Amino acid sequence: MAMTKVQQNIAAIESQIEKTEEELNNKKNAMMKIKPMYEQFKGWAEEFDLVPTEQKKMIISQLISRIEIGKGYSINIQLNMDYEQFCEGRMGTYLK
Repeated sequence: MAMTKVQQNIAAIESQIEKTEEELNNKKNAMMKIKPMYEQFKGWAEEFDLVPTEQKKMIISQLISRIEIGKGYSINIQLNMDYEQFCEGRMGTYLK
């Protein structure tokens, strides 16, 4: 009787281990799909740091349509593009 219970516990734990390993693999795959986007953002940030102030202003004016500053210095920034527009060409190929 005790052996049966121990075997059931072992089977339950092995099942949980398989689920956890599958979740881990899914997360690793998702991270690998996001890595190219991270590299692209990182490259943009490095390029942005290297350009003169006037070019920085021009880049920002193309990306941002509105900046609002409210009470307590709360900041609301509206971009000229949304997440879906950015990801349309990029993420579509990585998440399929």
